[in-house]
Amino acid sequence: MIGSASLIAQHQPVQILNAILRKGAIPHAFLFTGSEGVGKRTAALAFAMALNCSGDRDSLSGEPAGRDTSGTIVSTALSACGVCRSCRKIESGNHPDFISLQPQGPFIRIDQIRELCRVLSMKPYEADYRTVVISDAHCMNPEAGNALLKMLEEPPDRTILILTATATADLLPTIVSRCRHLRFHPVPIPRLALELTHVHGMDPISAHILAVMAGGSLSKVEELSRNNWVNRRKWLLHGCDVLSPAGGDGYPPRGFATASMLFSNKDLAVDALEILKTVYRDVLIFRYQPENLLNPDAEERIAGAAKAMEQEAVIAAVRAIDRAQDRIRANANVRLALETLFLTLAK
Repeated sequence: MIGSASLIAQHQPVQILNAILRKGAIPHAFLFTGSEGVGKRTAALAFAMALNCSGDRDSLSGEPAGRDTSGTIVSTALSACGVCRSCRKIESGNHPDFISLQPQGPFIRIDQIRELCRVLSMKPYEADYRTVVISDAHCMNPEAGNALLKMLEEPPDRTILILTATATADLLPTIVSRCRHLRFHPVPIPRLALELTHVHGMDPISAHILAVMAGGSLSKVEELSRNNWVNRRKWLLHGCDVLSPAGGDGYPPRGFATASMLFSNKDLAVDALEILKTVYRDVLIFRYQPENLLNPDAEERIAGAAKAMEQEAVIAAVRAIDRAQDRIRANANVRLALETLFLTLAK
């Protein structure tokens, strides 16, 4: 089995791909959509391996492997032996008939698509099916999208194109209509938390918080774990008390200024603000479901804030955090965006 660890809770798309393999009627183009880190590229790699595997393979039954301890269905991987020459070359990225195309900077440009068309005008070197994976296809500029559309209208022989994107709305409708669409869903939070507790040995509270921050992305939750967000979160909750009242001049507590300096990095700032949103979320629900706090180790301060803040003020704070995250993602000055946010929260 290939990639089963990375295809968590993706039973439906895997079942469909296995059914396509069984029937042997392979569409010339697929579109895999879903948020980052849910297994789209892993599934594309596994599908390419299964198409060209020359070794002994397991049955392509498409049945789920079962349920994990959280009750979540864990998908079987696409069937390929994983040890034959073809499988090993595709998995390592060294197969001449497995082509990967990614954005250069923020865009996939027309020159990249033109070069791809030139390569695909030739016959595959050795594979039964040549596979092209265009990652983040929503990053194609209009010229590149139109060039790809021409290729989809006259697909090369023995070639399968797999586009990955966040949503169909981000692509030309004419491109979407020419692809077999498979939707990959976010991994359930309990399943992500289980991954952190069982695989990485994290305590359940921290694992649940990071799973919420990851938004259903397995790769994101692993990144958060590697970047020590367990301790960063504790610092935000305790060292920089995000629920401390403003000073007499209305300016935020001193810890906020420290946070502005510490999280000057774009990605760190966005993740830090995600933690901040979970705190305000806890303030919002404390009156109704105090047993469901995401930050139970800060319950005393959350309870105090819930008494002191009106519900409208908490909602306004969450919206302000969302706006700050959007500005930072759009390459605004991180320090300025954070300071503006903290001034807003202090009012």
